[in-house]
Amino acid sequence: MKAFLTHSANSSPGKHAGAIAAISGDVGEVVNHVRDMLLHGDQLALYDVKNVDLEDISRETLPLEARLDQILVLNEKPLSEKRDLSQRAIGTCRDYALMTCGILREKDIPARVRCGFARYFIPHKYEDHWICEAWQPLDGKWRQIDTQLDEAHQKHLGIEFDTTDLPPGEFLTSVEAWHHYRDEDCDPDSFGHGEAIGAWFLWINLARDFLSLTGQEISDWDSWRNILPNQRQLTITGVEACEELARSISNIENGVNGTGRLTPLQPFWKTGDK
Repeated sequence: MKAFLTHSANSSPGKHAGAIAAISGDVGEVVNHVRDMLLHGDQLALYDVKNVDLEDISRETLPLEARLDQILVLNEKPLSEKRDLSQRAIGTCRDYALMTCGILREKDIPARVRCGFARYFIPHKYEDHWICEAWQPLDGKWRQIDTQLDEAHQKHLGIEFDTTDLPPGEFLTSVEAWHHYRDEDCDPDSFGHGEAIGAWFLWINLARDFLSLTGQEISDWDSWRNILPNQRQLTITGVEACEELARSISNIENGVNGTGRLTPLQPFWKTGDK
C-alpha cells in the first residue's frame, strides 16, 4: 500500500503542493474539484463550448504539475473555488484519473491510475478508458472512481450509479478484460477504441496498466494509434506476453513483488513479432 502513497514523476504536484492544500481530503470533494478544473476534449458539445473559446486542444496527457500550470495561468484563484468552463484545462480521461490520483496521494490516501475498459459509454462495447482507484481501509478494498463522469456526462449517458464508487463490472481492469478473453466468454471485438478493436488492444491496455502501476502513467505505448492494420493481431508470442503482463499486474494488485519490473517494454509492433 505504501507504494501507492508515493508520487510518481507524473502524479506529483511539484511546486503546486501548497495550492492543493486548499482542497478537502474527502474523496468526493476531491472528485468535484477535479471536475471543476478539466474538460474532456472529445466531449465539449456536452457543455455547449466551442473549440475556439479555449486553448489549443491536445490529447497529450500532462504530468500533474504541468497541468496545474495551465489551470492556474487561466485563473489564479484557489483550486478549491469553482471555475468557469472557459477557465478549465482540456484533457482526456487519463488527465482526470491522474489529477485525482495525485491529489489523493497528496492527502495521504493511497491511489493509483488504472487502464482498462468501461461499458457505460457505448452499448455492448467495452471502451478503452482510464480511471483512478483509491484505497478504502474500512472496507479493505479499492474504490473505483471515474472523475470524468461529471453531471453533464451522467445526464448524457443516463448513468444513475455512483461515479465515485463504480459498481462491479462497470469498469474492467486490463487483467479482468484479458481473463474474459482468455476464458472465451467474450467477443474480443467488443474491446477497444472506436474502430481500433480486437484482442491486440487487450495487449495495449495490459502494457499501459502495468506501466501505470509502476509509476509510468505516460509512456511510449501511447503511440498505438500508429500501428498499421496488418499489425493489429495477437500472435502466439503476444499471448505469452499478455499472460506475463497479467501475472505481473496481479502480483502488484496483491502486494507480491510490487516493486518488480519486467524486461523493459517495447511497443510490440517494433519487435519484429510475426
